[in-house]
Amino acid sequence: MNIKQIDKQTAERAYHGTSFSPEKRGASFINDYEQACKNLEQELGNHWNQEVADKLYALYTDILAAQSRCMSTMITGPANFPVARNEKANRSLENKWQSLNSFIYTVKKRAEKQDNKASIEAAGGELAIAKAKLATLKKNQEKMKAANKIIRIAPKYVSTPEKLEALRAIGFPDPEKIFAPNCFGCIGFEGFELTNNNAKIKNTAARVSQLERREAAAEQNDREIRGAGLTVTICYADNRIRIAHDEIPSREVRSELKACGFHWSRQNTAWQRQLTRNAIQAAEQITKLAI
Repeated sequence: MNIKQIDKQTAERAYHGTSFSPEKRGASFINDYEQACKNLEQELGNHWNQEVADKLYALYTDILAAQSRCMSTMITGPANFPVARNEKANRSLENKWQSLNSFIYTVKKRAEKQDNKASIEAAGGELAIAKAKLATLKKNQEKMKAANKIIRIAPKYVSTPEKLEALRAIGFPDPEKIFAPNCFGCIGFEGFELTNNNAKIKNTAARVSQLERREAAAEQNDREIRGAGLTVTICYADNRIRIAHDEIPSREVRSELKACGFHWSRQNTAWQRQLTRNAIQAAEQITKLAI
């Protein structure tokens, strides 16, 4: 990967107005830039490319350009010091640093999103993952309940060879740990653990049902409803409802769309939100169409 180098003299000149040691500050800036490139390359892995490297270089050179316009009274002296112009230069420098931080955050989130998408696809999709999670939660619930029954066999809460063997048989490789009292002095799985796991089961089951309905809906063809100057599209595959206008809508219409949970999608050139019953009702309210 070709990482562009920052010119040493350019870096030094950028600090002539703010530092007694511009050479050291310039060298430190170059070192920070090179370290930032290495760190981002390591974090992004396969997502690190020439485009990212070039953008990082451009942002750091923008910072140097903004830094070169900043001054300090300790360096230039207080006489005729351009206070207003220097304040503007300092704000510009701060904005350049914010742009750099925003770019790094964005590329990291984008890489994370792409990796998550790839891992989901490798696992067979969201539905397969949710079903596997549901099966694991149900299995754990039954294991905890079975373990509590074994523990309470007379003599209650006392470890015996028979109980240890029974716990191993249902999937606890270190059954001795189950007989160790917790911070409250209780042995075995407490009621709140079973309740919490059961709540996870219910939530995951609801998620499975939702994904199953989405997959069934994805097999349907998209549906378009044409109105005066706009088109409403029900996209089952993307699980989205979209409103596309023939011309840019007024500010009032855009405000209403935002208030109803619609967001502008540059990729689809339409206002969209997740396809739900409430979304359809909101679209009907906005467009005055029967959807």
